Amino acid sequence: MPRRRGEKAKAEHRAGGDCPALQRTVRQAAALAVGDTDDDEGVLVGYAVALPGDRADGGTRPVWFSGSSLAYDLSLPRVRERFDIPVGADDWARAEARIREAAGLPGRAGRAEGAGDVAALGDLLVAAAVHAAPALVRARLQAAAEAFEQARPSAR
Repeated sequence: MPRRRGEKAKAEHRAGGDCPALQRTVRQAAALAVGDTDDDEGVLVGYAVALPGDRADGGTRPVWFSGSSLAYDLSLPRVRERFDIPVGADDWARAEARIREAAGLPGRAGRAEGAGDVAALGDLLVAAAVHAAPALVRARLQAAAEAFEQARPSAR
């Protein structure tokens, strides 16, 4: 259905990146989502969002925007990539080994000033694990945070 002139102008305005609040809200929702299926609704083929109060046709309906019109990484295929992260067991093992190595470096070098950086990295892992989505990533980050804590010289 063709858009009216005012609605088209609004869409062009928003698609041009002039709607950071809507982009930020959609980006946060995508980051917190754990999947895109809804058993009651069937197969999801796309999505659209609207700003509260942004109305067309004399205020009778919302002005909708597809995720891809807001930003390339907010298109449904790009959002779905967040749910199936291609990280294998070998990748996690390498990351864990590097984290363990990094945790021990300041202590082995006799440099106490590096301890704050190590503690900050541990805090970052803990915080990331609390807020991570999807669940697989959250579980892996929690395991990494626990392994990091055990590997820290101060934990011994």
